[in-house]
Amino acid sequence: MTVDTEADTALKDLVNALQRSSQQIEDLLASNARIEKRLNALENWTQLKDLGELARLCTIDHDANIDYRFIDSVDFVDKVFEVEKINKSDLFKHLVSAKDGTDTSGERALPLVSVSIGSGNYQKMLKRYFFAGKIFCEGKKVLDSCSGAGWGTFILSQYARKIISYDREPQMIEHCKQSWNTNKVAWVVDDALAPKDHLGTDFDVITSMEAIEHFTEEEGREYIYNHQNVLKSGGVFILSSLFPYTDEQARTSPVLKMEGHKYLWTREKIKMELEKYFSKVKVMSSWIVMAQK
Repeated sequence: MTVDTEADTALKDLVNALQRSSQQIEDLLASNARIEKRLNALENWTQLKDLGELARLCTIDHDANIDYRFIDSVDFVDKVFEVEKINKSDLFKHLVSAKDGTDTSGERALPLVSVSIGSGNYQKMLKRYFFAGKIFCEGKKVLDSCSGAGWGTFILSQYARKIISYDREPQMIEHCKQSWNTNKVAWVVDDALAPKDHLGTDFDVITSMEAIEHFTEEEGREYIYNHQNVLKSGGVFILSSLFPYTDEQARTSPVLKMEGHKYLWTREKIKMELEKYFSKVKVMSSWIVMAQK
């Protein structure tokens, strides 16, 4: 009996010890989870602060200048976008609530509608405009060429002093006037290959977002010439499109099969063409090209 009693007591003590150990482990895991959460929050806050400072310094110290060392980094574009998503949260609400009165092909779709979100293209659509707006357009006179549905112009208007935004289709311009209420933008019907004199010749920044692929190679050359001609000295021309590395990639790209697309410039070809008129040219990945006069 004594042996059994001692064994039972020892077993109970062991069970109690294991239960205490188990509880201690759970408490430790919970504590570690809380600490990890706090560390992550602190890290995110610090990173966000650093990113905000980086974006601010880039604008202040390198005003409309493509020499800044981060300016050709896709990672930098992402960081600017993360900061501006918070700084311009009301703008996102406006984009979400906007009505898509354009088409359903995706070519002129809004960034925050199902066709854009479903394709995964919406972030890229937004990033190029927030990058151009924050880094180059603050307080500037801007020309947004081939502006389509106008949401990109509206993003730029949150930064620019004044914008002239044009498209060749009158119904698109009427849609923009009704959809984007801002006194900073003059919506104009115009032709990229035969621009009217009323556009002016003193722009600080010209944006060309997903436009040049809608022209043939020869038309693209004319398009570049026409726009560099209305950009003042020191001004910046920003183009986004797909700029493949090789001619073969350009000829076989699925992008070229999309409706209205006529020609894809390679990275090297677009750089060489822009260097005819601009003193500095930077190509960011295969996506954004910046040229300074």
